[in-house]
Amino acid sequence: MLNAYLCVKVYGEINPFLKKIVDNKIKPKSEYLLAKDGVKKIKKGHYAFFTDPATSYWLINDIFTEKEKCDLSELPLHRHETTGYLVQKNSPYRKLINYANVILLETGLMQRELSIWHAEKPKCAAGKTTTEESLVSVEIKDIASLIAFLIIGFIGSFTILVLEIIVHRHETTITAILIKKS
Repeated sequence: MLNAYLCVKVYGEINPFLKKIVDNKIKPKSEYLLAKDGVKKIKKGHYAFFTDPATSYWLINDIFTEKEKCDLSELPLHRHETTGYLVQKNSPYRKLINYANVILLETGLMQRELSIWHAEKPKCAAGKTTTEESLVSVEIKDIASLIAFLIIGFIGSFTILVLEIIVHRHETTITAILIKKS
């Protein structure tokens, strides 16, 4: 999958500006490029690369840093077309295939297979991740009051526990004495 090749074919229905870019920039050079090499060229900068998202998303997640992922932008060049199953007219298998598709969609098996074979789109998480640059050093004097408050809480809860044990023992001895007297 990582050695996928790209072959650019421009049809008449595509944007004329895109056709001009392809004719002037791509056709004079080699049309074929390894997906890994194309993503590396994107990382160097000032390069656009057209490939299957299933391939490029894996590579981008592996090669790019979080900051570099935030600098990327994706240009939609083709409409997403849904596919279907071709079944002969009045075929006895038509309902069977439709029911099977509904079951696959309802149980989530199709989504599971898509998540296995296609990587997620790289998300910009520069502000959400912890990196060495984003870490702030904290000294003990900055959190001394919090530690003191925590220690006071431990001592208070331990004192309440001891008092509850003493009261419970005192109540059980009093009930034992009352039971013996009666």
